[in-house]
Amino acid sequence: MSDAVLVDFQLPDFDRFEVLRVMGSNASLDKVTLIALSASAMPEDVETATAIGFVDYWTKPIDLPGFLPVWFD
Repeated sequence: MSDAVLVDFQLPDFDRFEVLRVMGSNASLDKVTLIALSASAMPEDVETATAIGFVDYWTKPIDLPGFLPVWFD
């Protein structure tokens, strides 16, 4: 099992690109799985997220019982 971080695409003070930059510059976080989280389910948002380095894109509200077994078996 690896650690995962859910990153909201609509952060008020810290955008998703900055989160990726900061986490990417920290060697101790290089094995952390980054998952984008947003209320928007537009295909271009999903495409942007995966293009910049997120491994998956989850939409709100999250169905945790449905998502957790996929990632954390």
